[in-house]
Amino acid sequence: MCEPKLKPCPFCAGSAEVRDDPESDGKGIGCFVIDGSVGCPGFSSWHASEEQAVALWNRRAPVLTPERIEAREEEHVKEALKWADETERLAALRERVERVCTMMGLLAPIDSMKVDTSLVQQWLSILRGDRE
Repeated sequence: MCEPKLKPCPFCAGSAEVRDDPESDGKGIGCFVIDGSVGCPGFSSWHASEEQAVALWNRRAPVLTPERIEAREEEHVKEALKWADETERLAALRERVERVCTMMGLLAPIDSMKVDTSLVQQWLSILRGDRE
């Protein structure tokens, strides 16, 4: 049977190996590198089958190159700027809506921000086409 291809340890880059759980039929994967008295923390935990252990051990986030890190940072900056623009746009839209509602008598002066719900309900019914 062909040995499964295991990715190196994500912590120390050591080679990994499959081990049997001494207390069950499970399988675990780790690098089991010991440098002096310190062991590497790279271990997968115990799994029901070797196939499952290998699949989970090999599942990793991609390694990011400096170029990809820079590109992702640029994407995050663009996204943040987009959200800032959207926030400004929504604030301006809210101001216009408040101004129109105040002019129409739907809102008290903006500093008190009280809504006349009966007028709002009338306007909503008109907008929906519920003519009386």
